[in-house]
Amino acid sequence: MDAPFLTNFWRKSWGDDKFKNVCRISCGWTFVGKASAGTATAVHAAITARTSAYTVTDGFVLPDVPRCISVTAGGVAADIATGTVTVTGTNIEGKTFTETFTFVANTASTQTGVKAFKTVTQIDIPTQDGTGATYSVGTRDIVGTYHRLLQNNTTVKVYVDGVLDPAPTVTYHSNNLESNTVDPVTAFDSTAEFRLFYCFDYWIATAIGTPDVDIDWSTSTSTSSTSSSTSSTSTSTTSSSTSSTSSSSSSSSSSSSSSSSSSTSSTSTSTTSSSTSSTSSSSSSSSSSSSSSSSSSSSSSSSSSSTSSSSTSTTTVP
Repeated sequence: MDAPFLTNFWRKSWGDDKFKNVCRISCGWTFVGKASAGTATAVHAAITARTSAYTVTDGFVLPDVPRCISVTAGGVAADIATGTVTVTGTNIEGKTFTETFTFVANTASTQTGVKAFKTVTQIDIPTQDGTGATYSVGTRDIVGTYHRLLQNNTTVKVYVDGVLDPAPTVTYHSNNLESNTVDPVTAFDSTAEFRLFYCFDYWIATAIGTPDVDIDWSTSTSTSSTSSSTSSTSTSTTSSSTSSTSSSSSSSSSSSSSSSSSSTSSTSTSTTSSSTSSTSSSSSSSSSSSSSSSSSSSSSSSSSSSTSSSSTSTTTVP
C-alpha cells in the first residue's frame, strides 16, 4: 500500500420551525489504497505446535491495512488436536479485542475470521497431540472501515482505480468498529487503488429545545485520523443546527403579525384573534409574548381602547 488508511466524514440535517433533524444524511469514506492479496502467512509464519498450551507474543507482521485474518492449522494432521486458537489484537481505534478459531482433531484446515485487525499482538494455541502440527496467521481480502455502519438505509460503494466496482458484501455493527467490514468483488493485488464510500439516511423528528437524538457513525477513541473524522462530524452537526435555527427564526419573524381586536363593551371580556403563525412562533425559540401587537382600533365603549395578548382572552381562532 502506497498511502496510509485515510478517512473523511460529514453530516447534514434538515428541519422546520418546529422540528429539527427530521432528515439526517451522513456520508463517509475510507481510503484503502493498494492492498495486497491475502495469504495464509501474512501476519505470522507457521508456528511449531507443542504438547502443552502456550502463548506467542512475537514474530507478528502488521497487516498492510486493517483487515480480517485467518488461522491455518497444518503440518502433520495427526498431531492437530481439537481446540480453539485465540488471537488478540487492536482495531482501528486502538481498542483491544479477541477472535477465536476452532479446529477439529487430525484435520488440516484454514479457519477465517470476520473482524478487522489493525494489529495482531498475541496468539494462544491449545495443547496439541504432537509437535508436528503448525499454526500460521494470515490475511483475508476483507477490509475494515473507519466508521460504524448501520444496517438499515446504508449504501456502500467501492471504487477501484476510480471505477465503480459491483456491489460488495458488507457486514454491519453499530457498536464494535472491528465488525464493520467490506468485501469487494475485485480482488486485492497490490496495484489497484481501492476507496470505500458509504452514505446513511436517518429519519427522526426532534422538537426544537430538546436534546438531539444522535447516531454515532464516527470512531470514539482519539487517533490522528479518528480525531479528524470526529472533528469533521462535529462541525457539520453545528452547521446543521445553525441552519435549522436560522429557519426557525425566519419563520418566527414572518409570523409576528397579530390581528387587531377591539373591546365590545365596558364589562365584556376582551376577545383576541390569534393567527396560526403566532401559534407556530410560540413553538420556536422566540417567545410568544413578543409577537403580540397592540390593537389599533378604538373601543366602542368607555372601558378600554385596545387589547394586547391579554391573559383574559377567551377565544382563539386556529
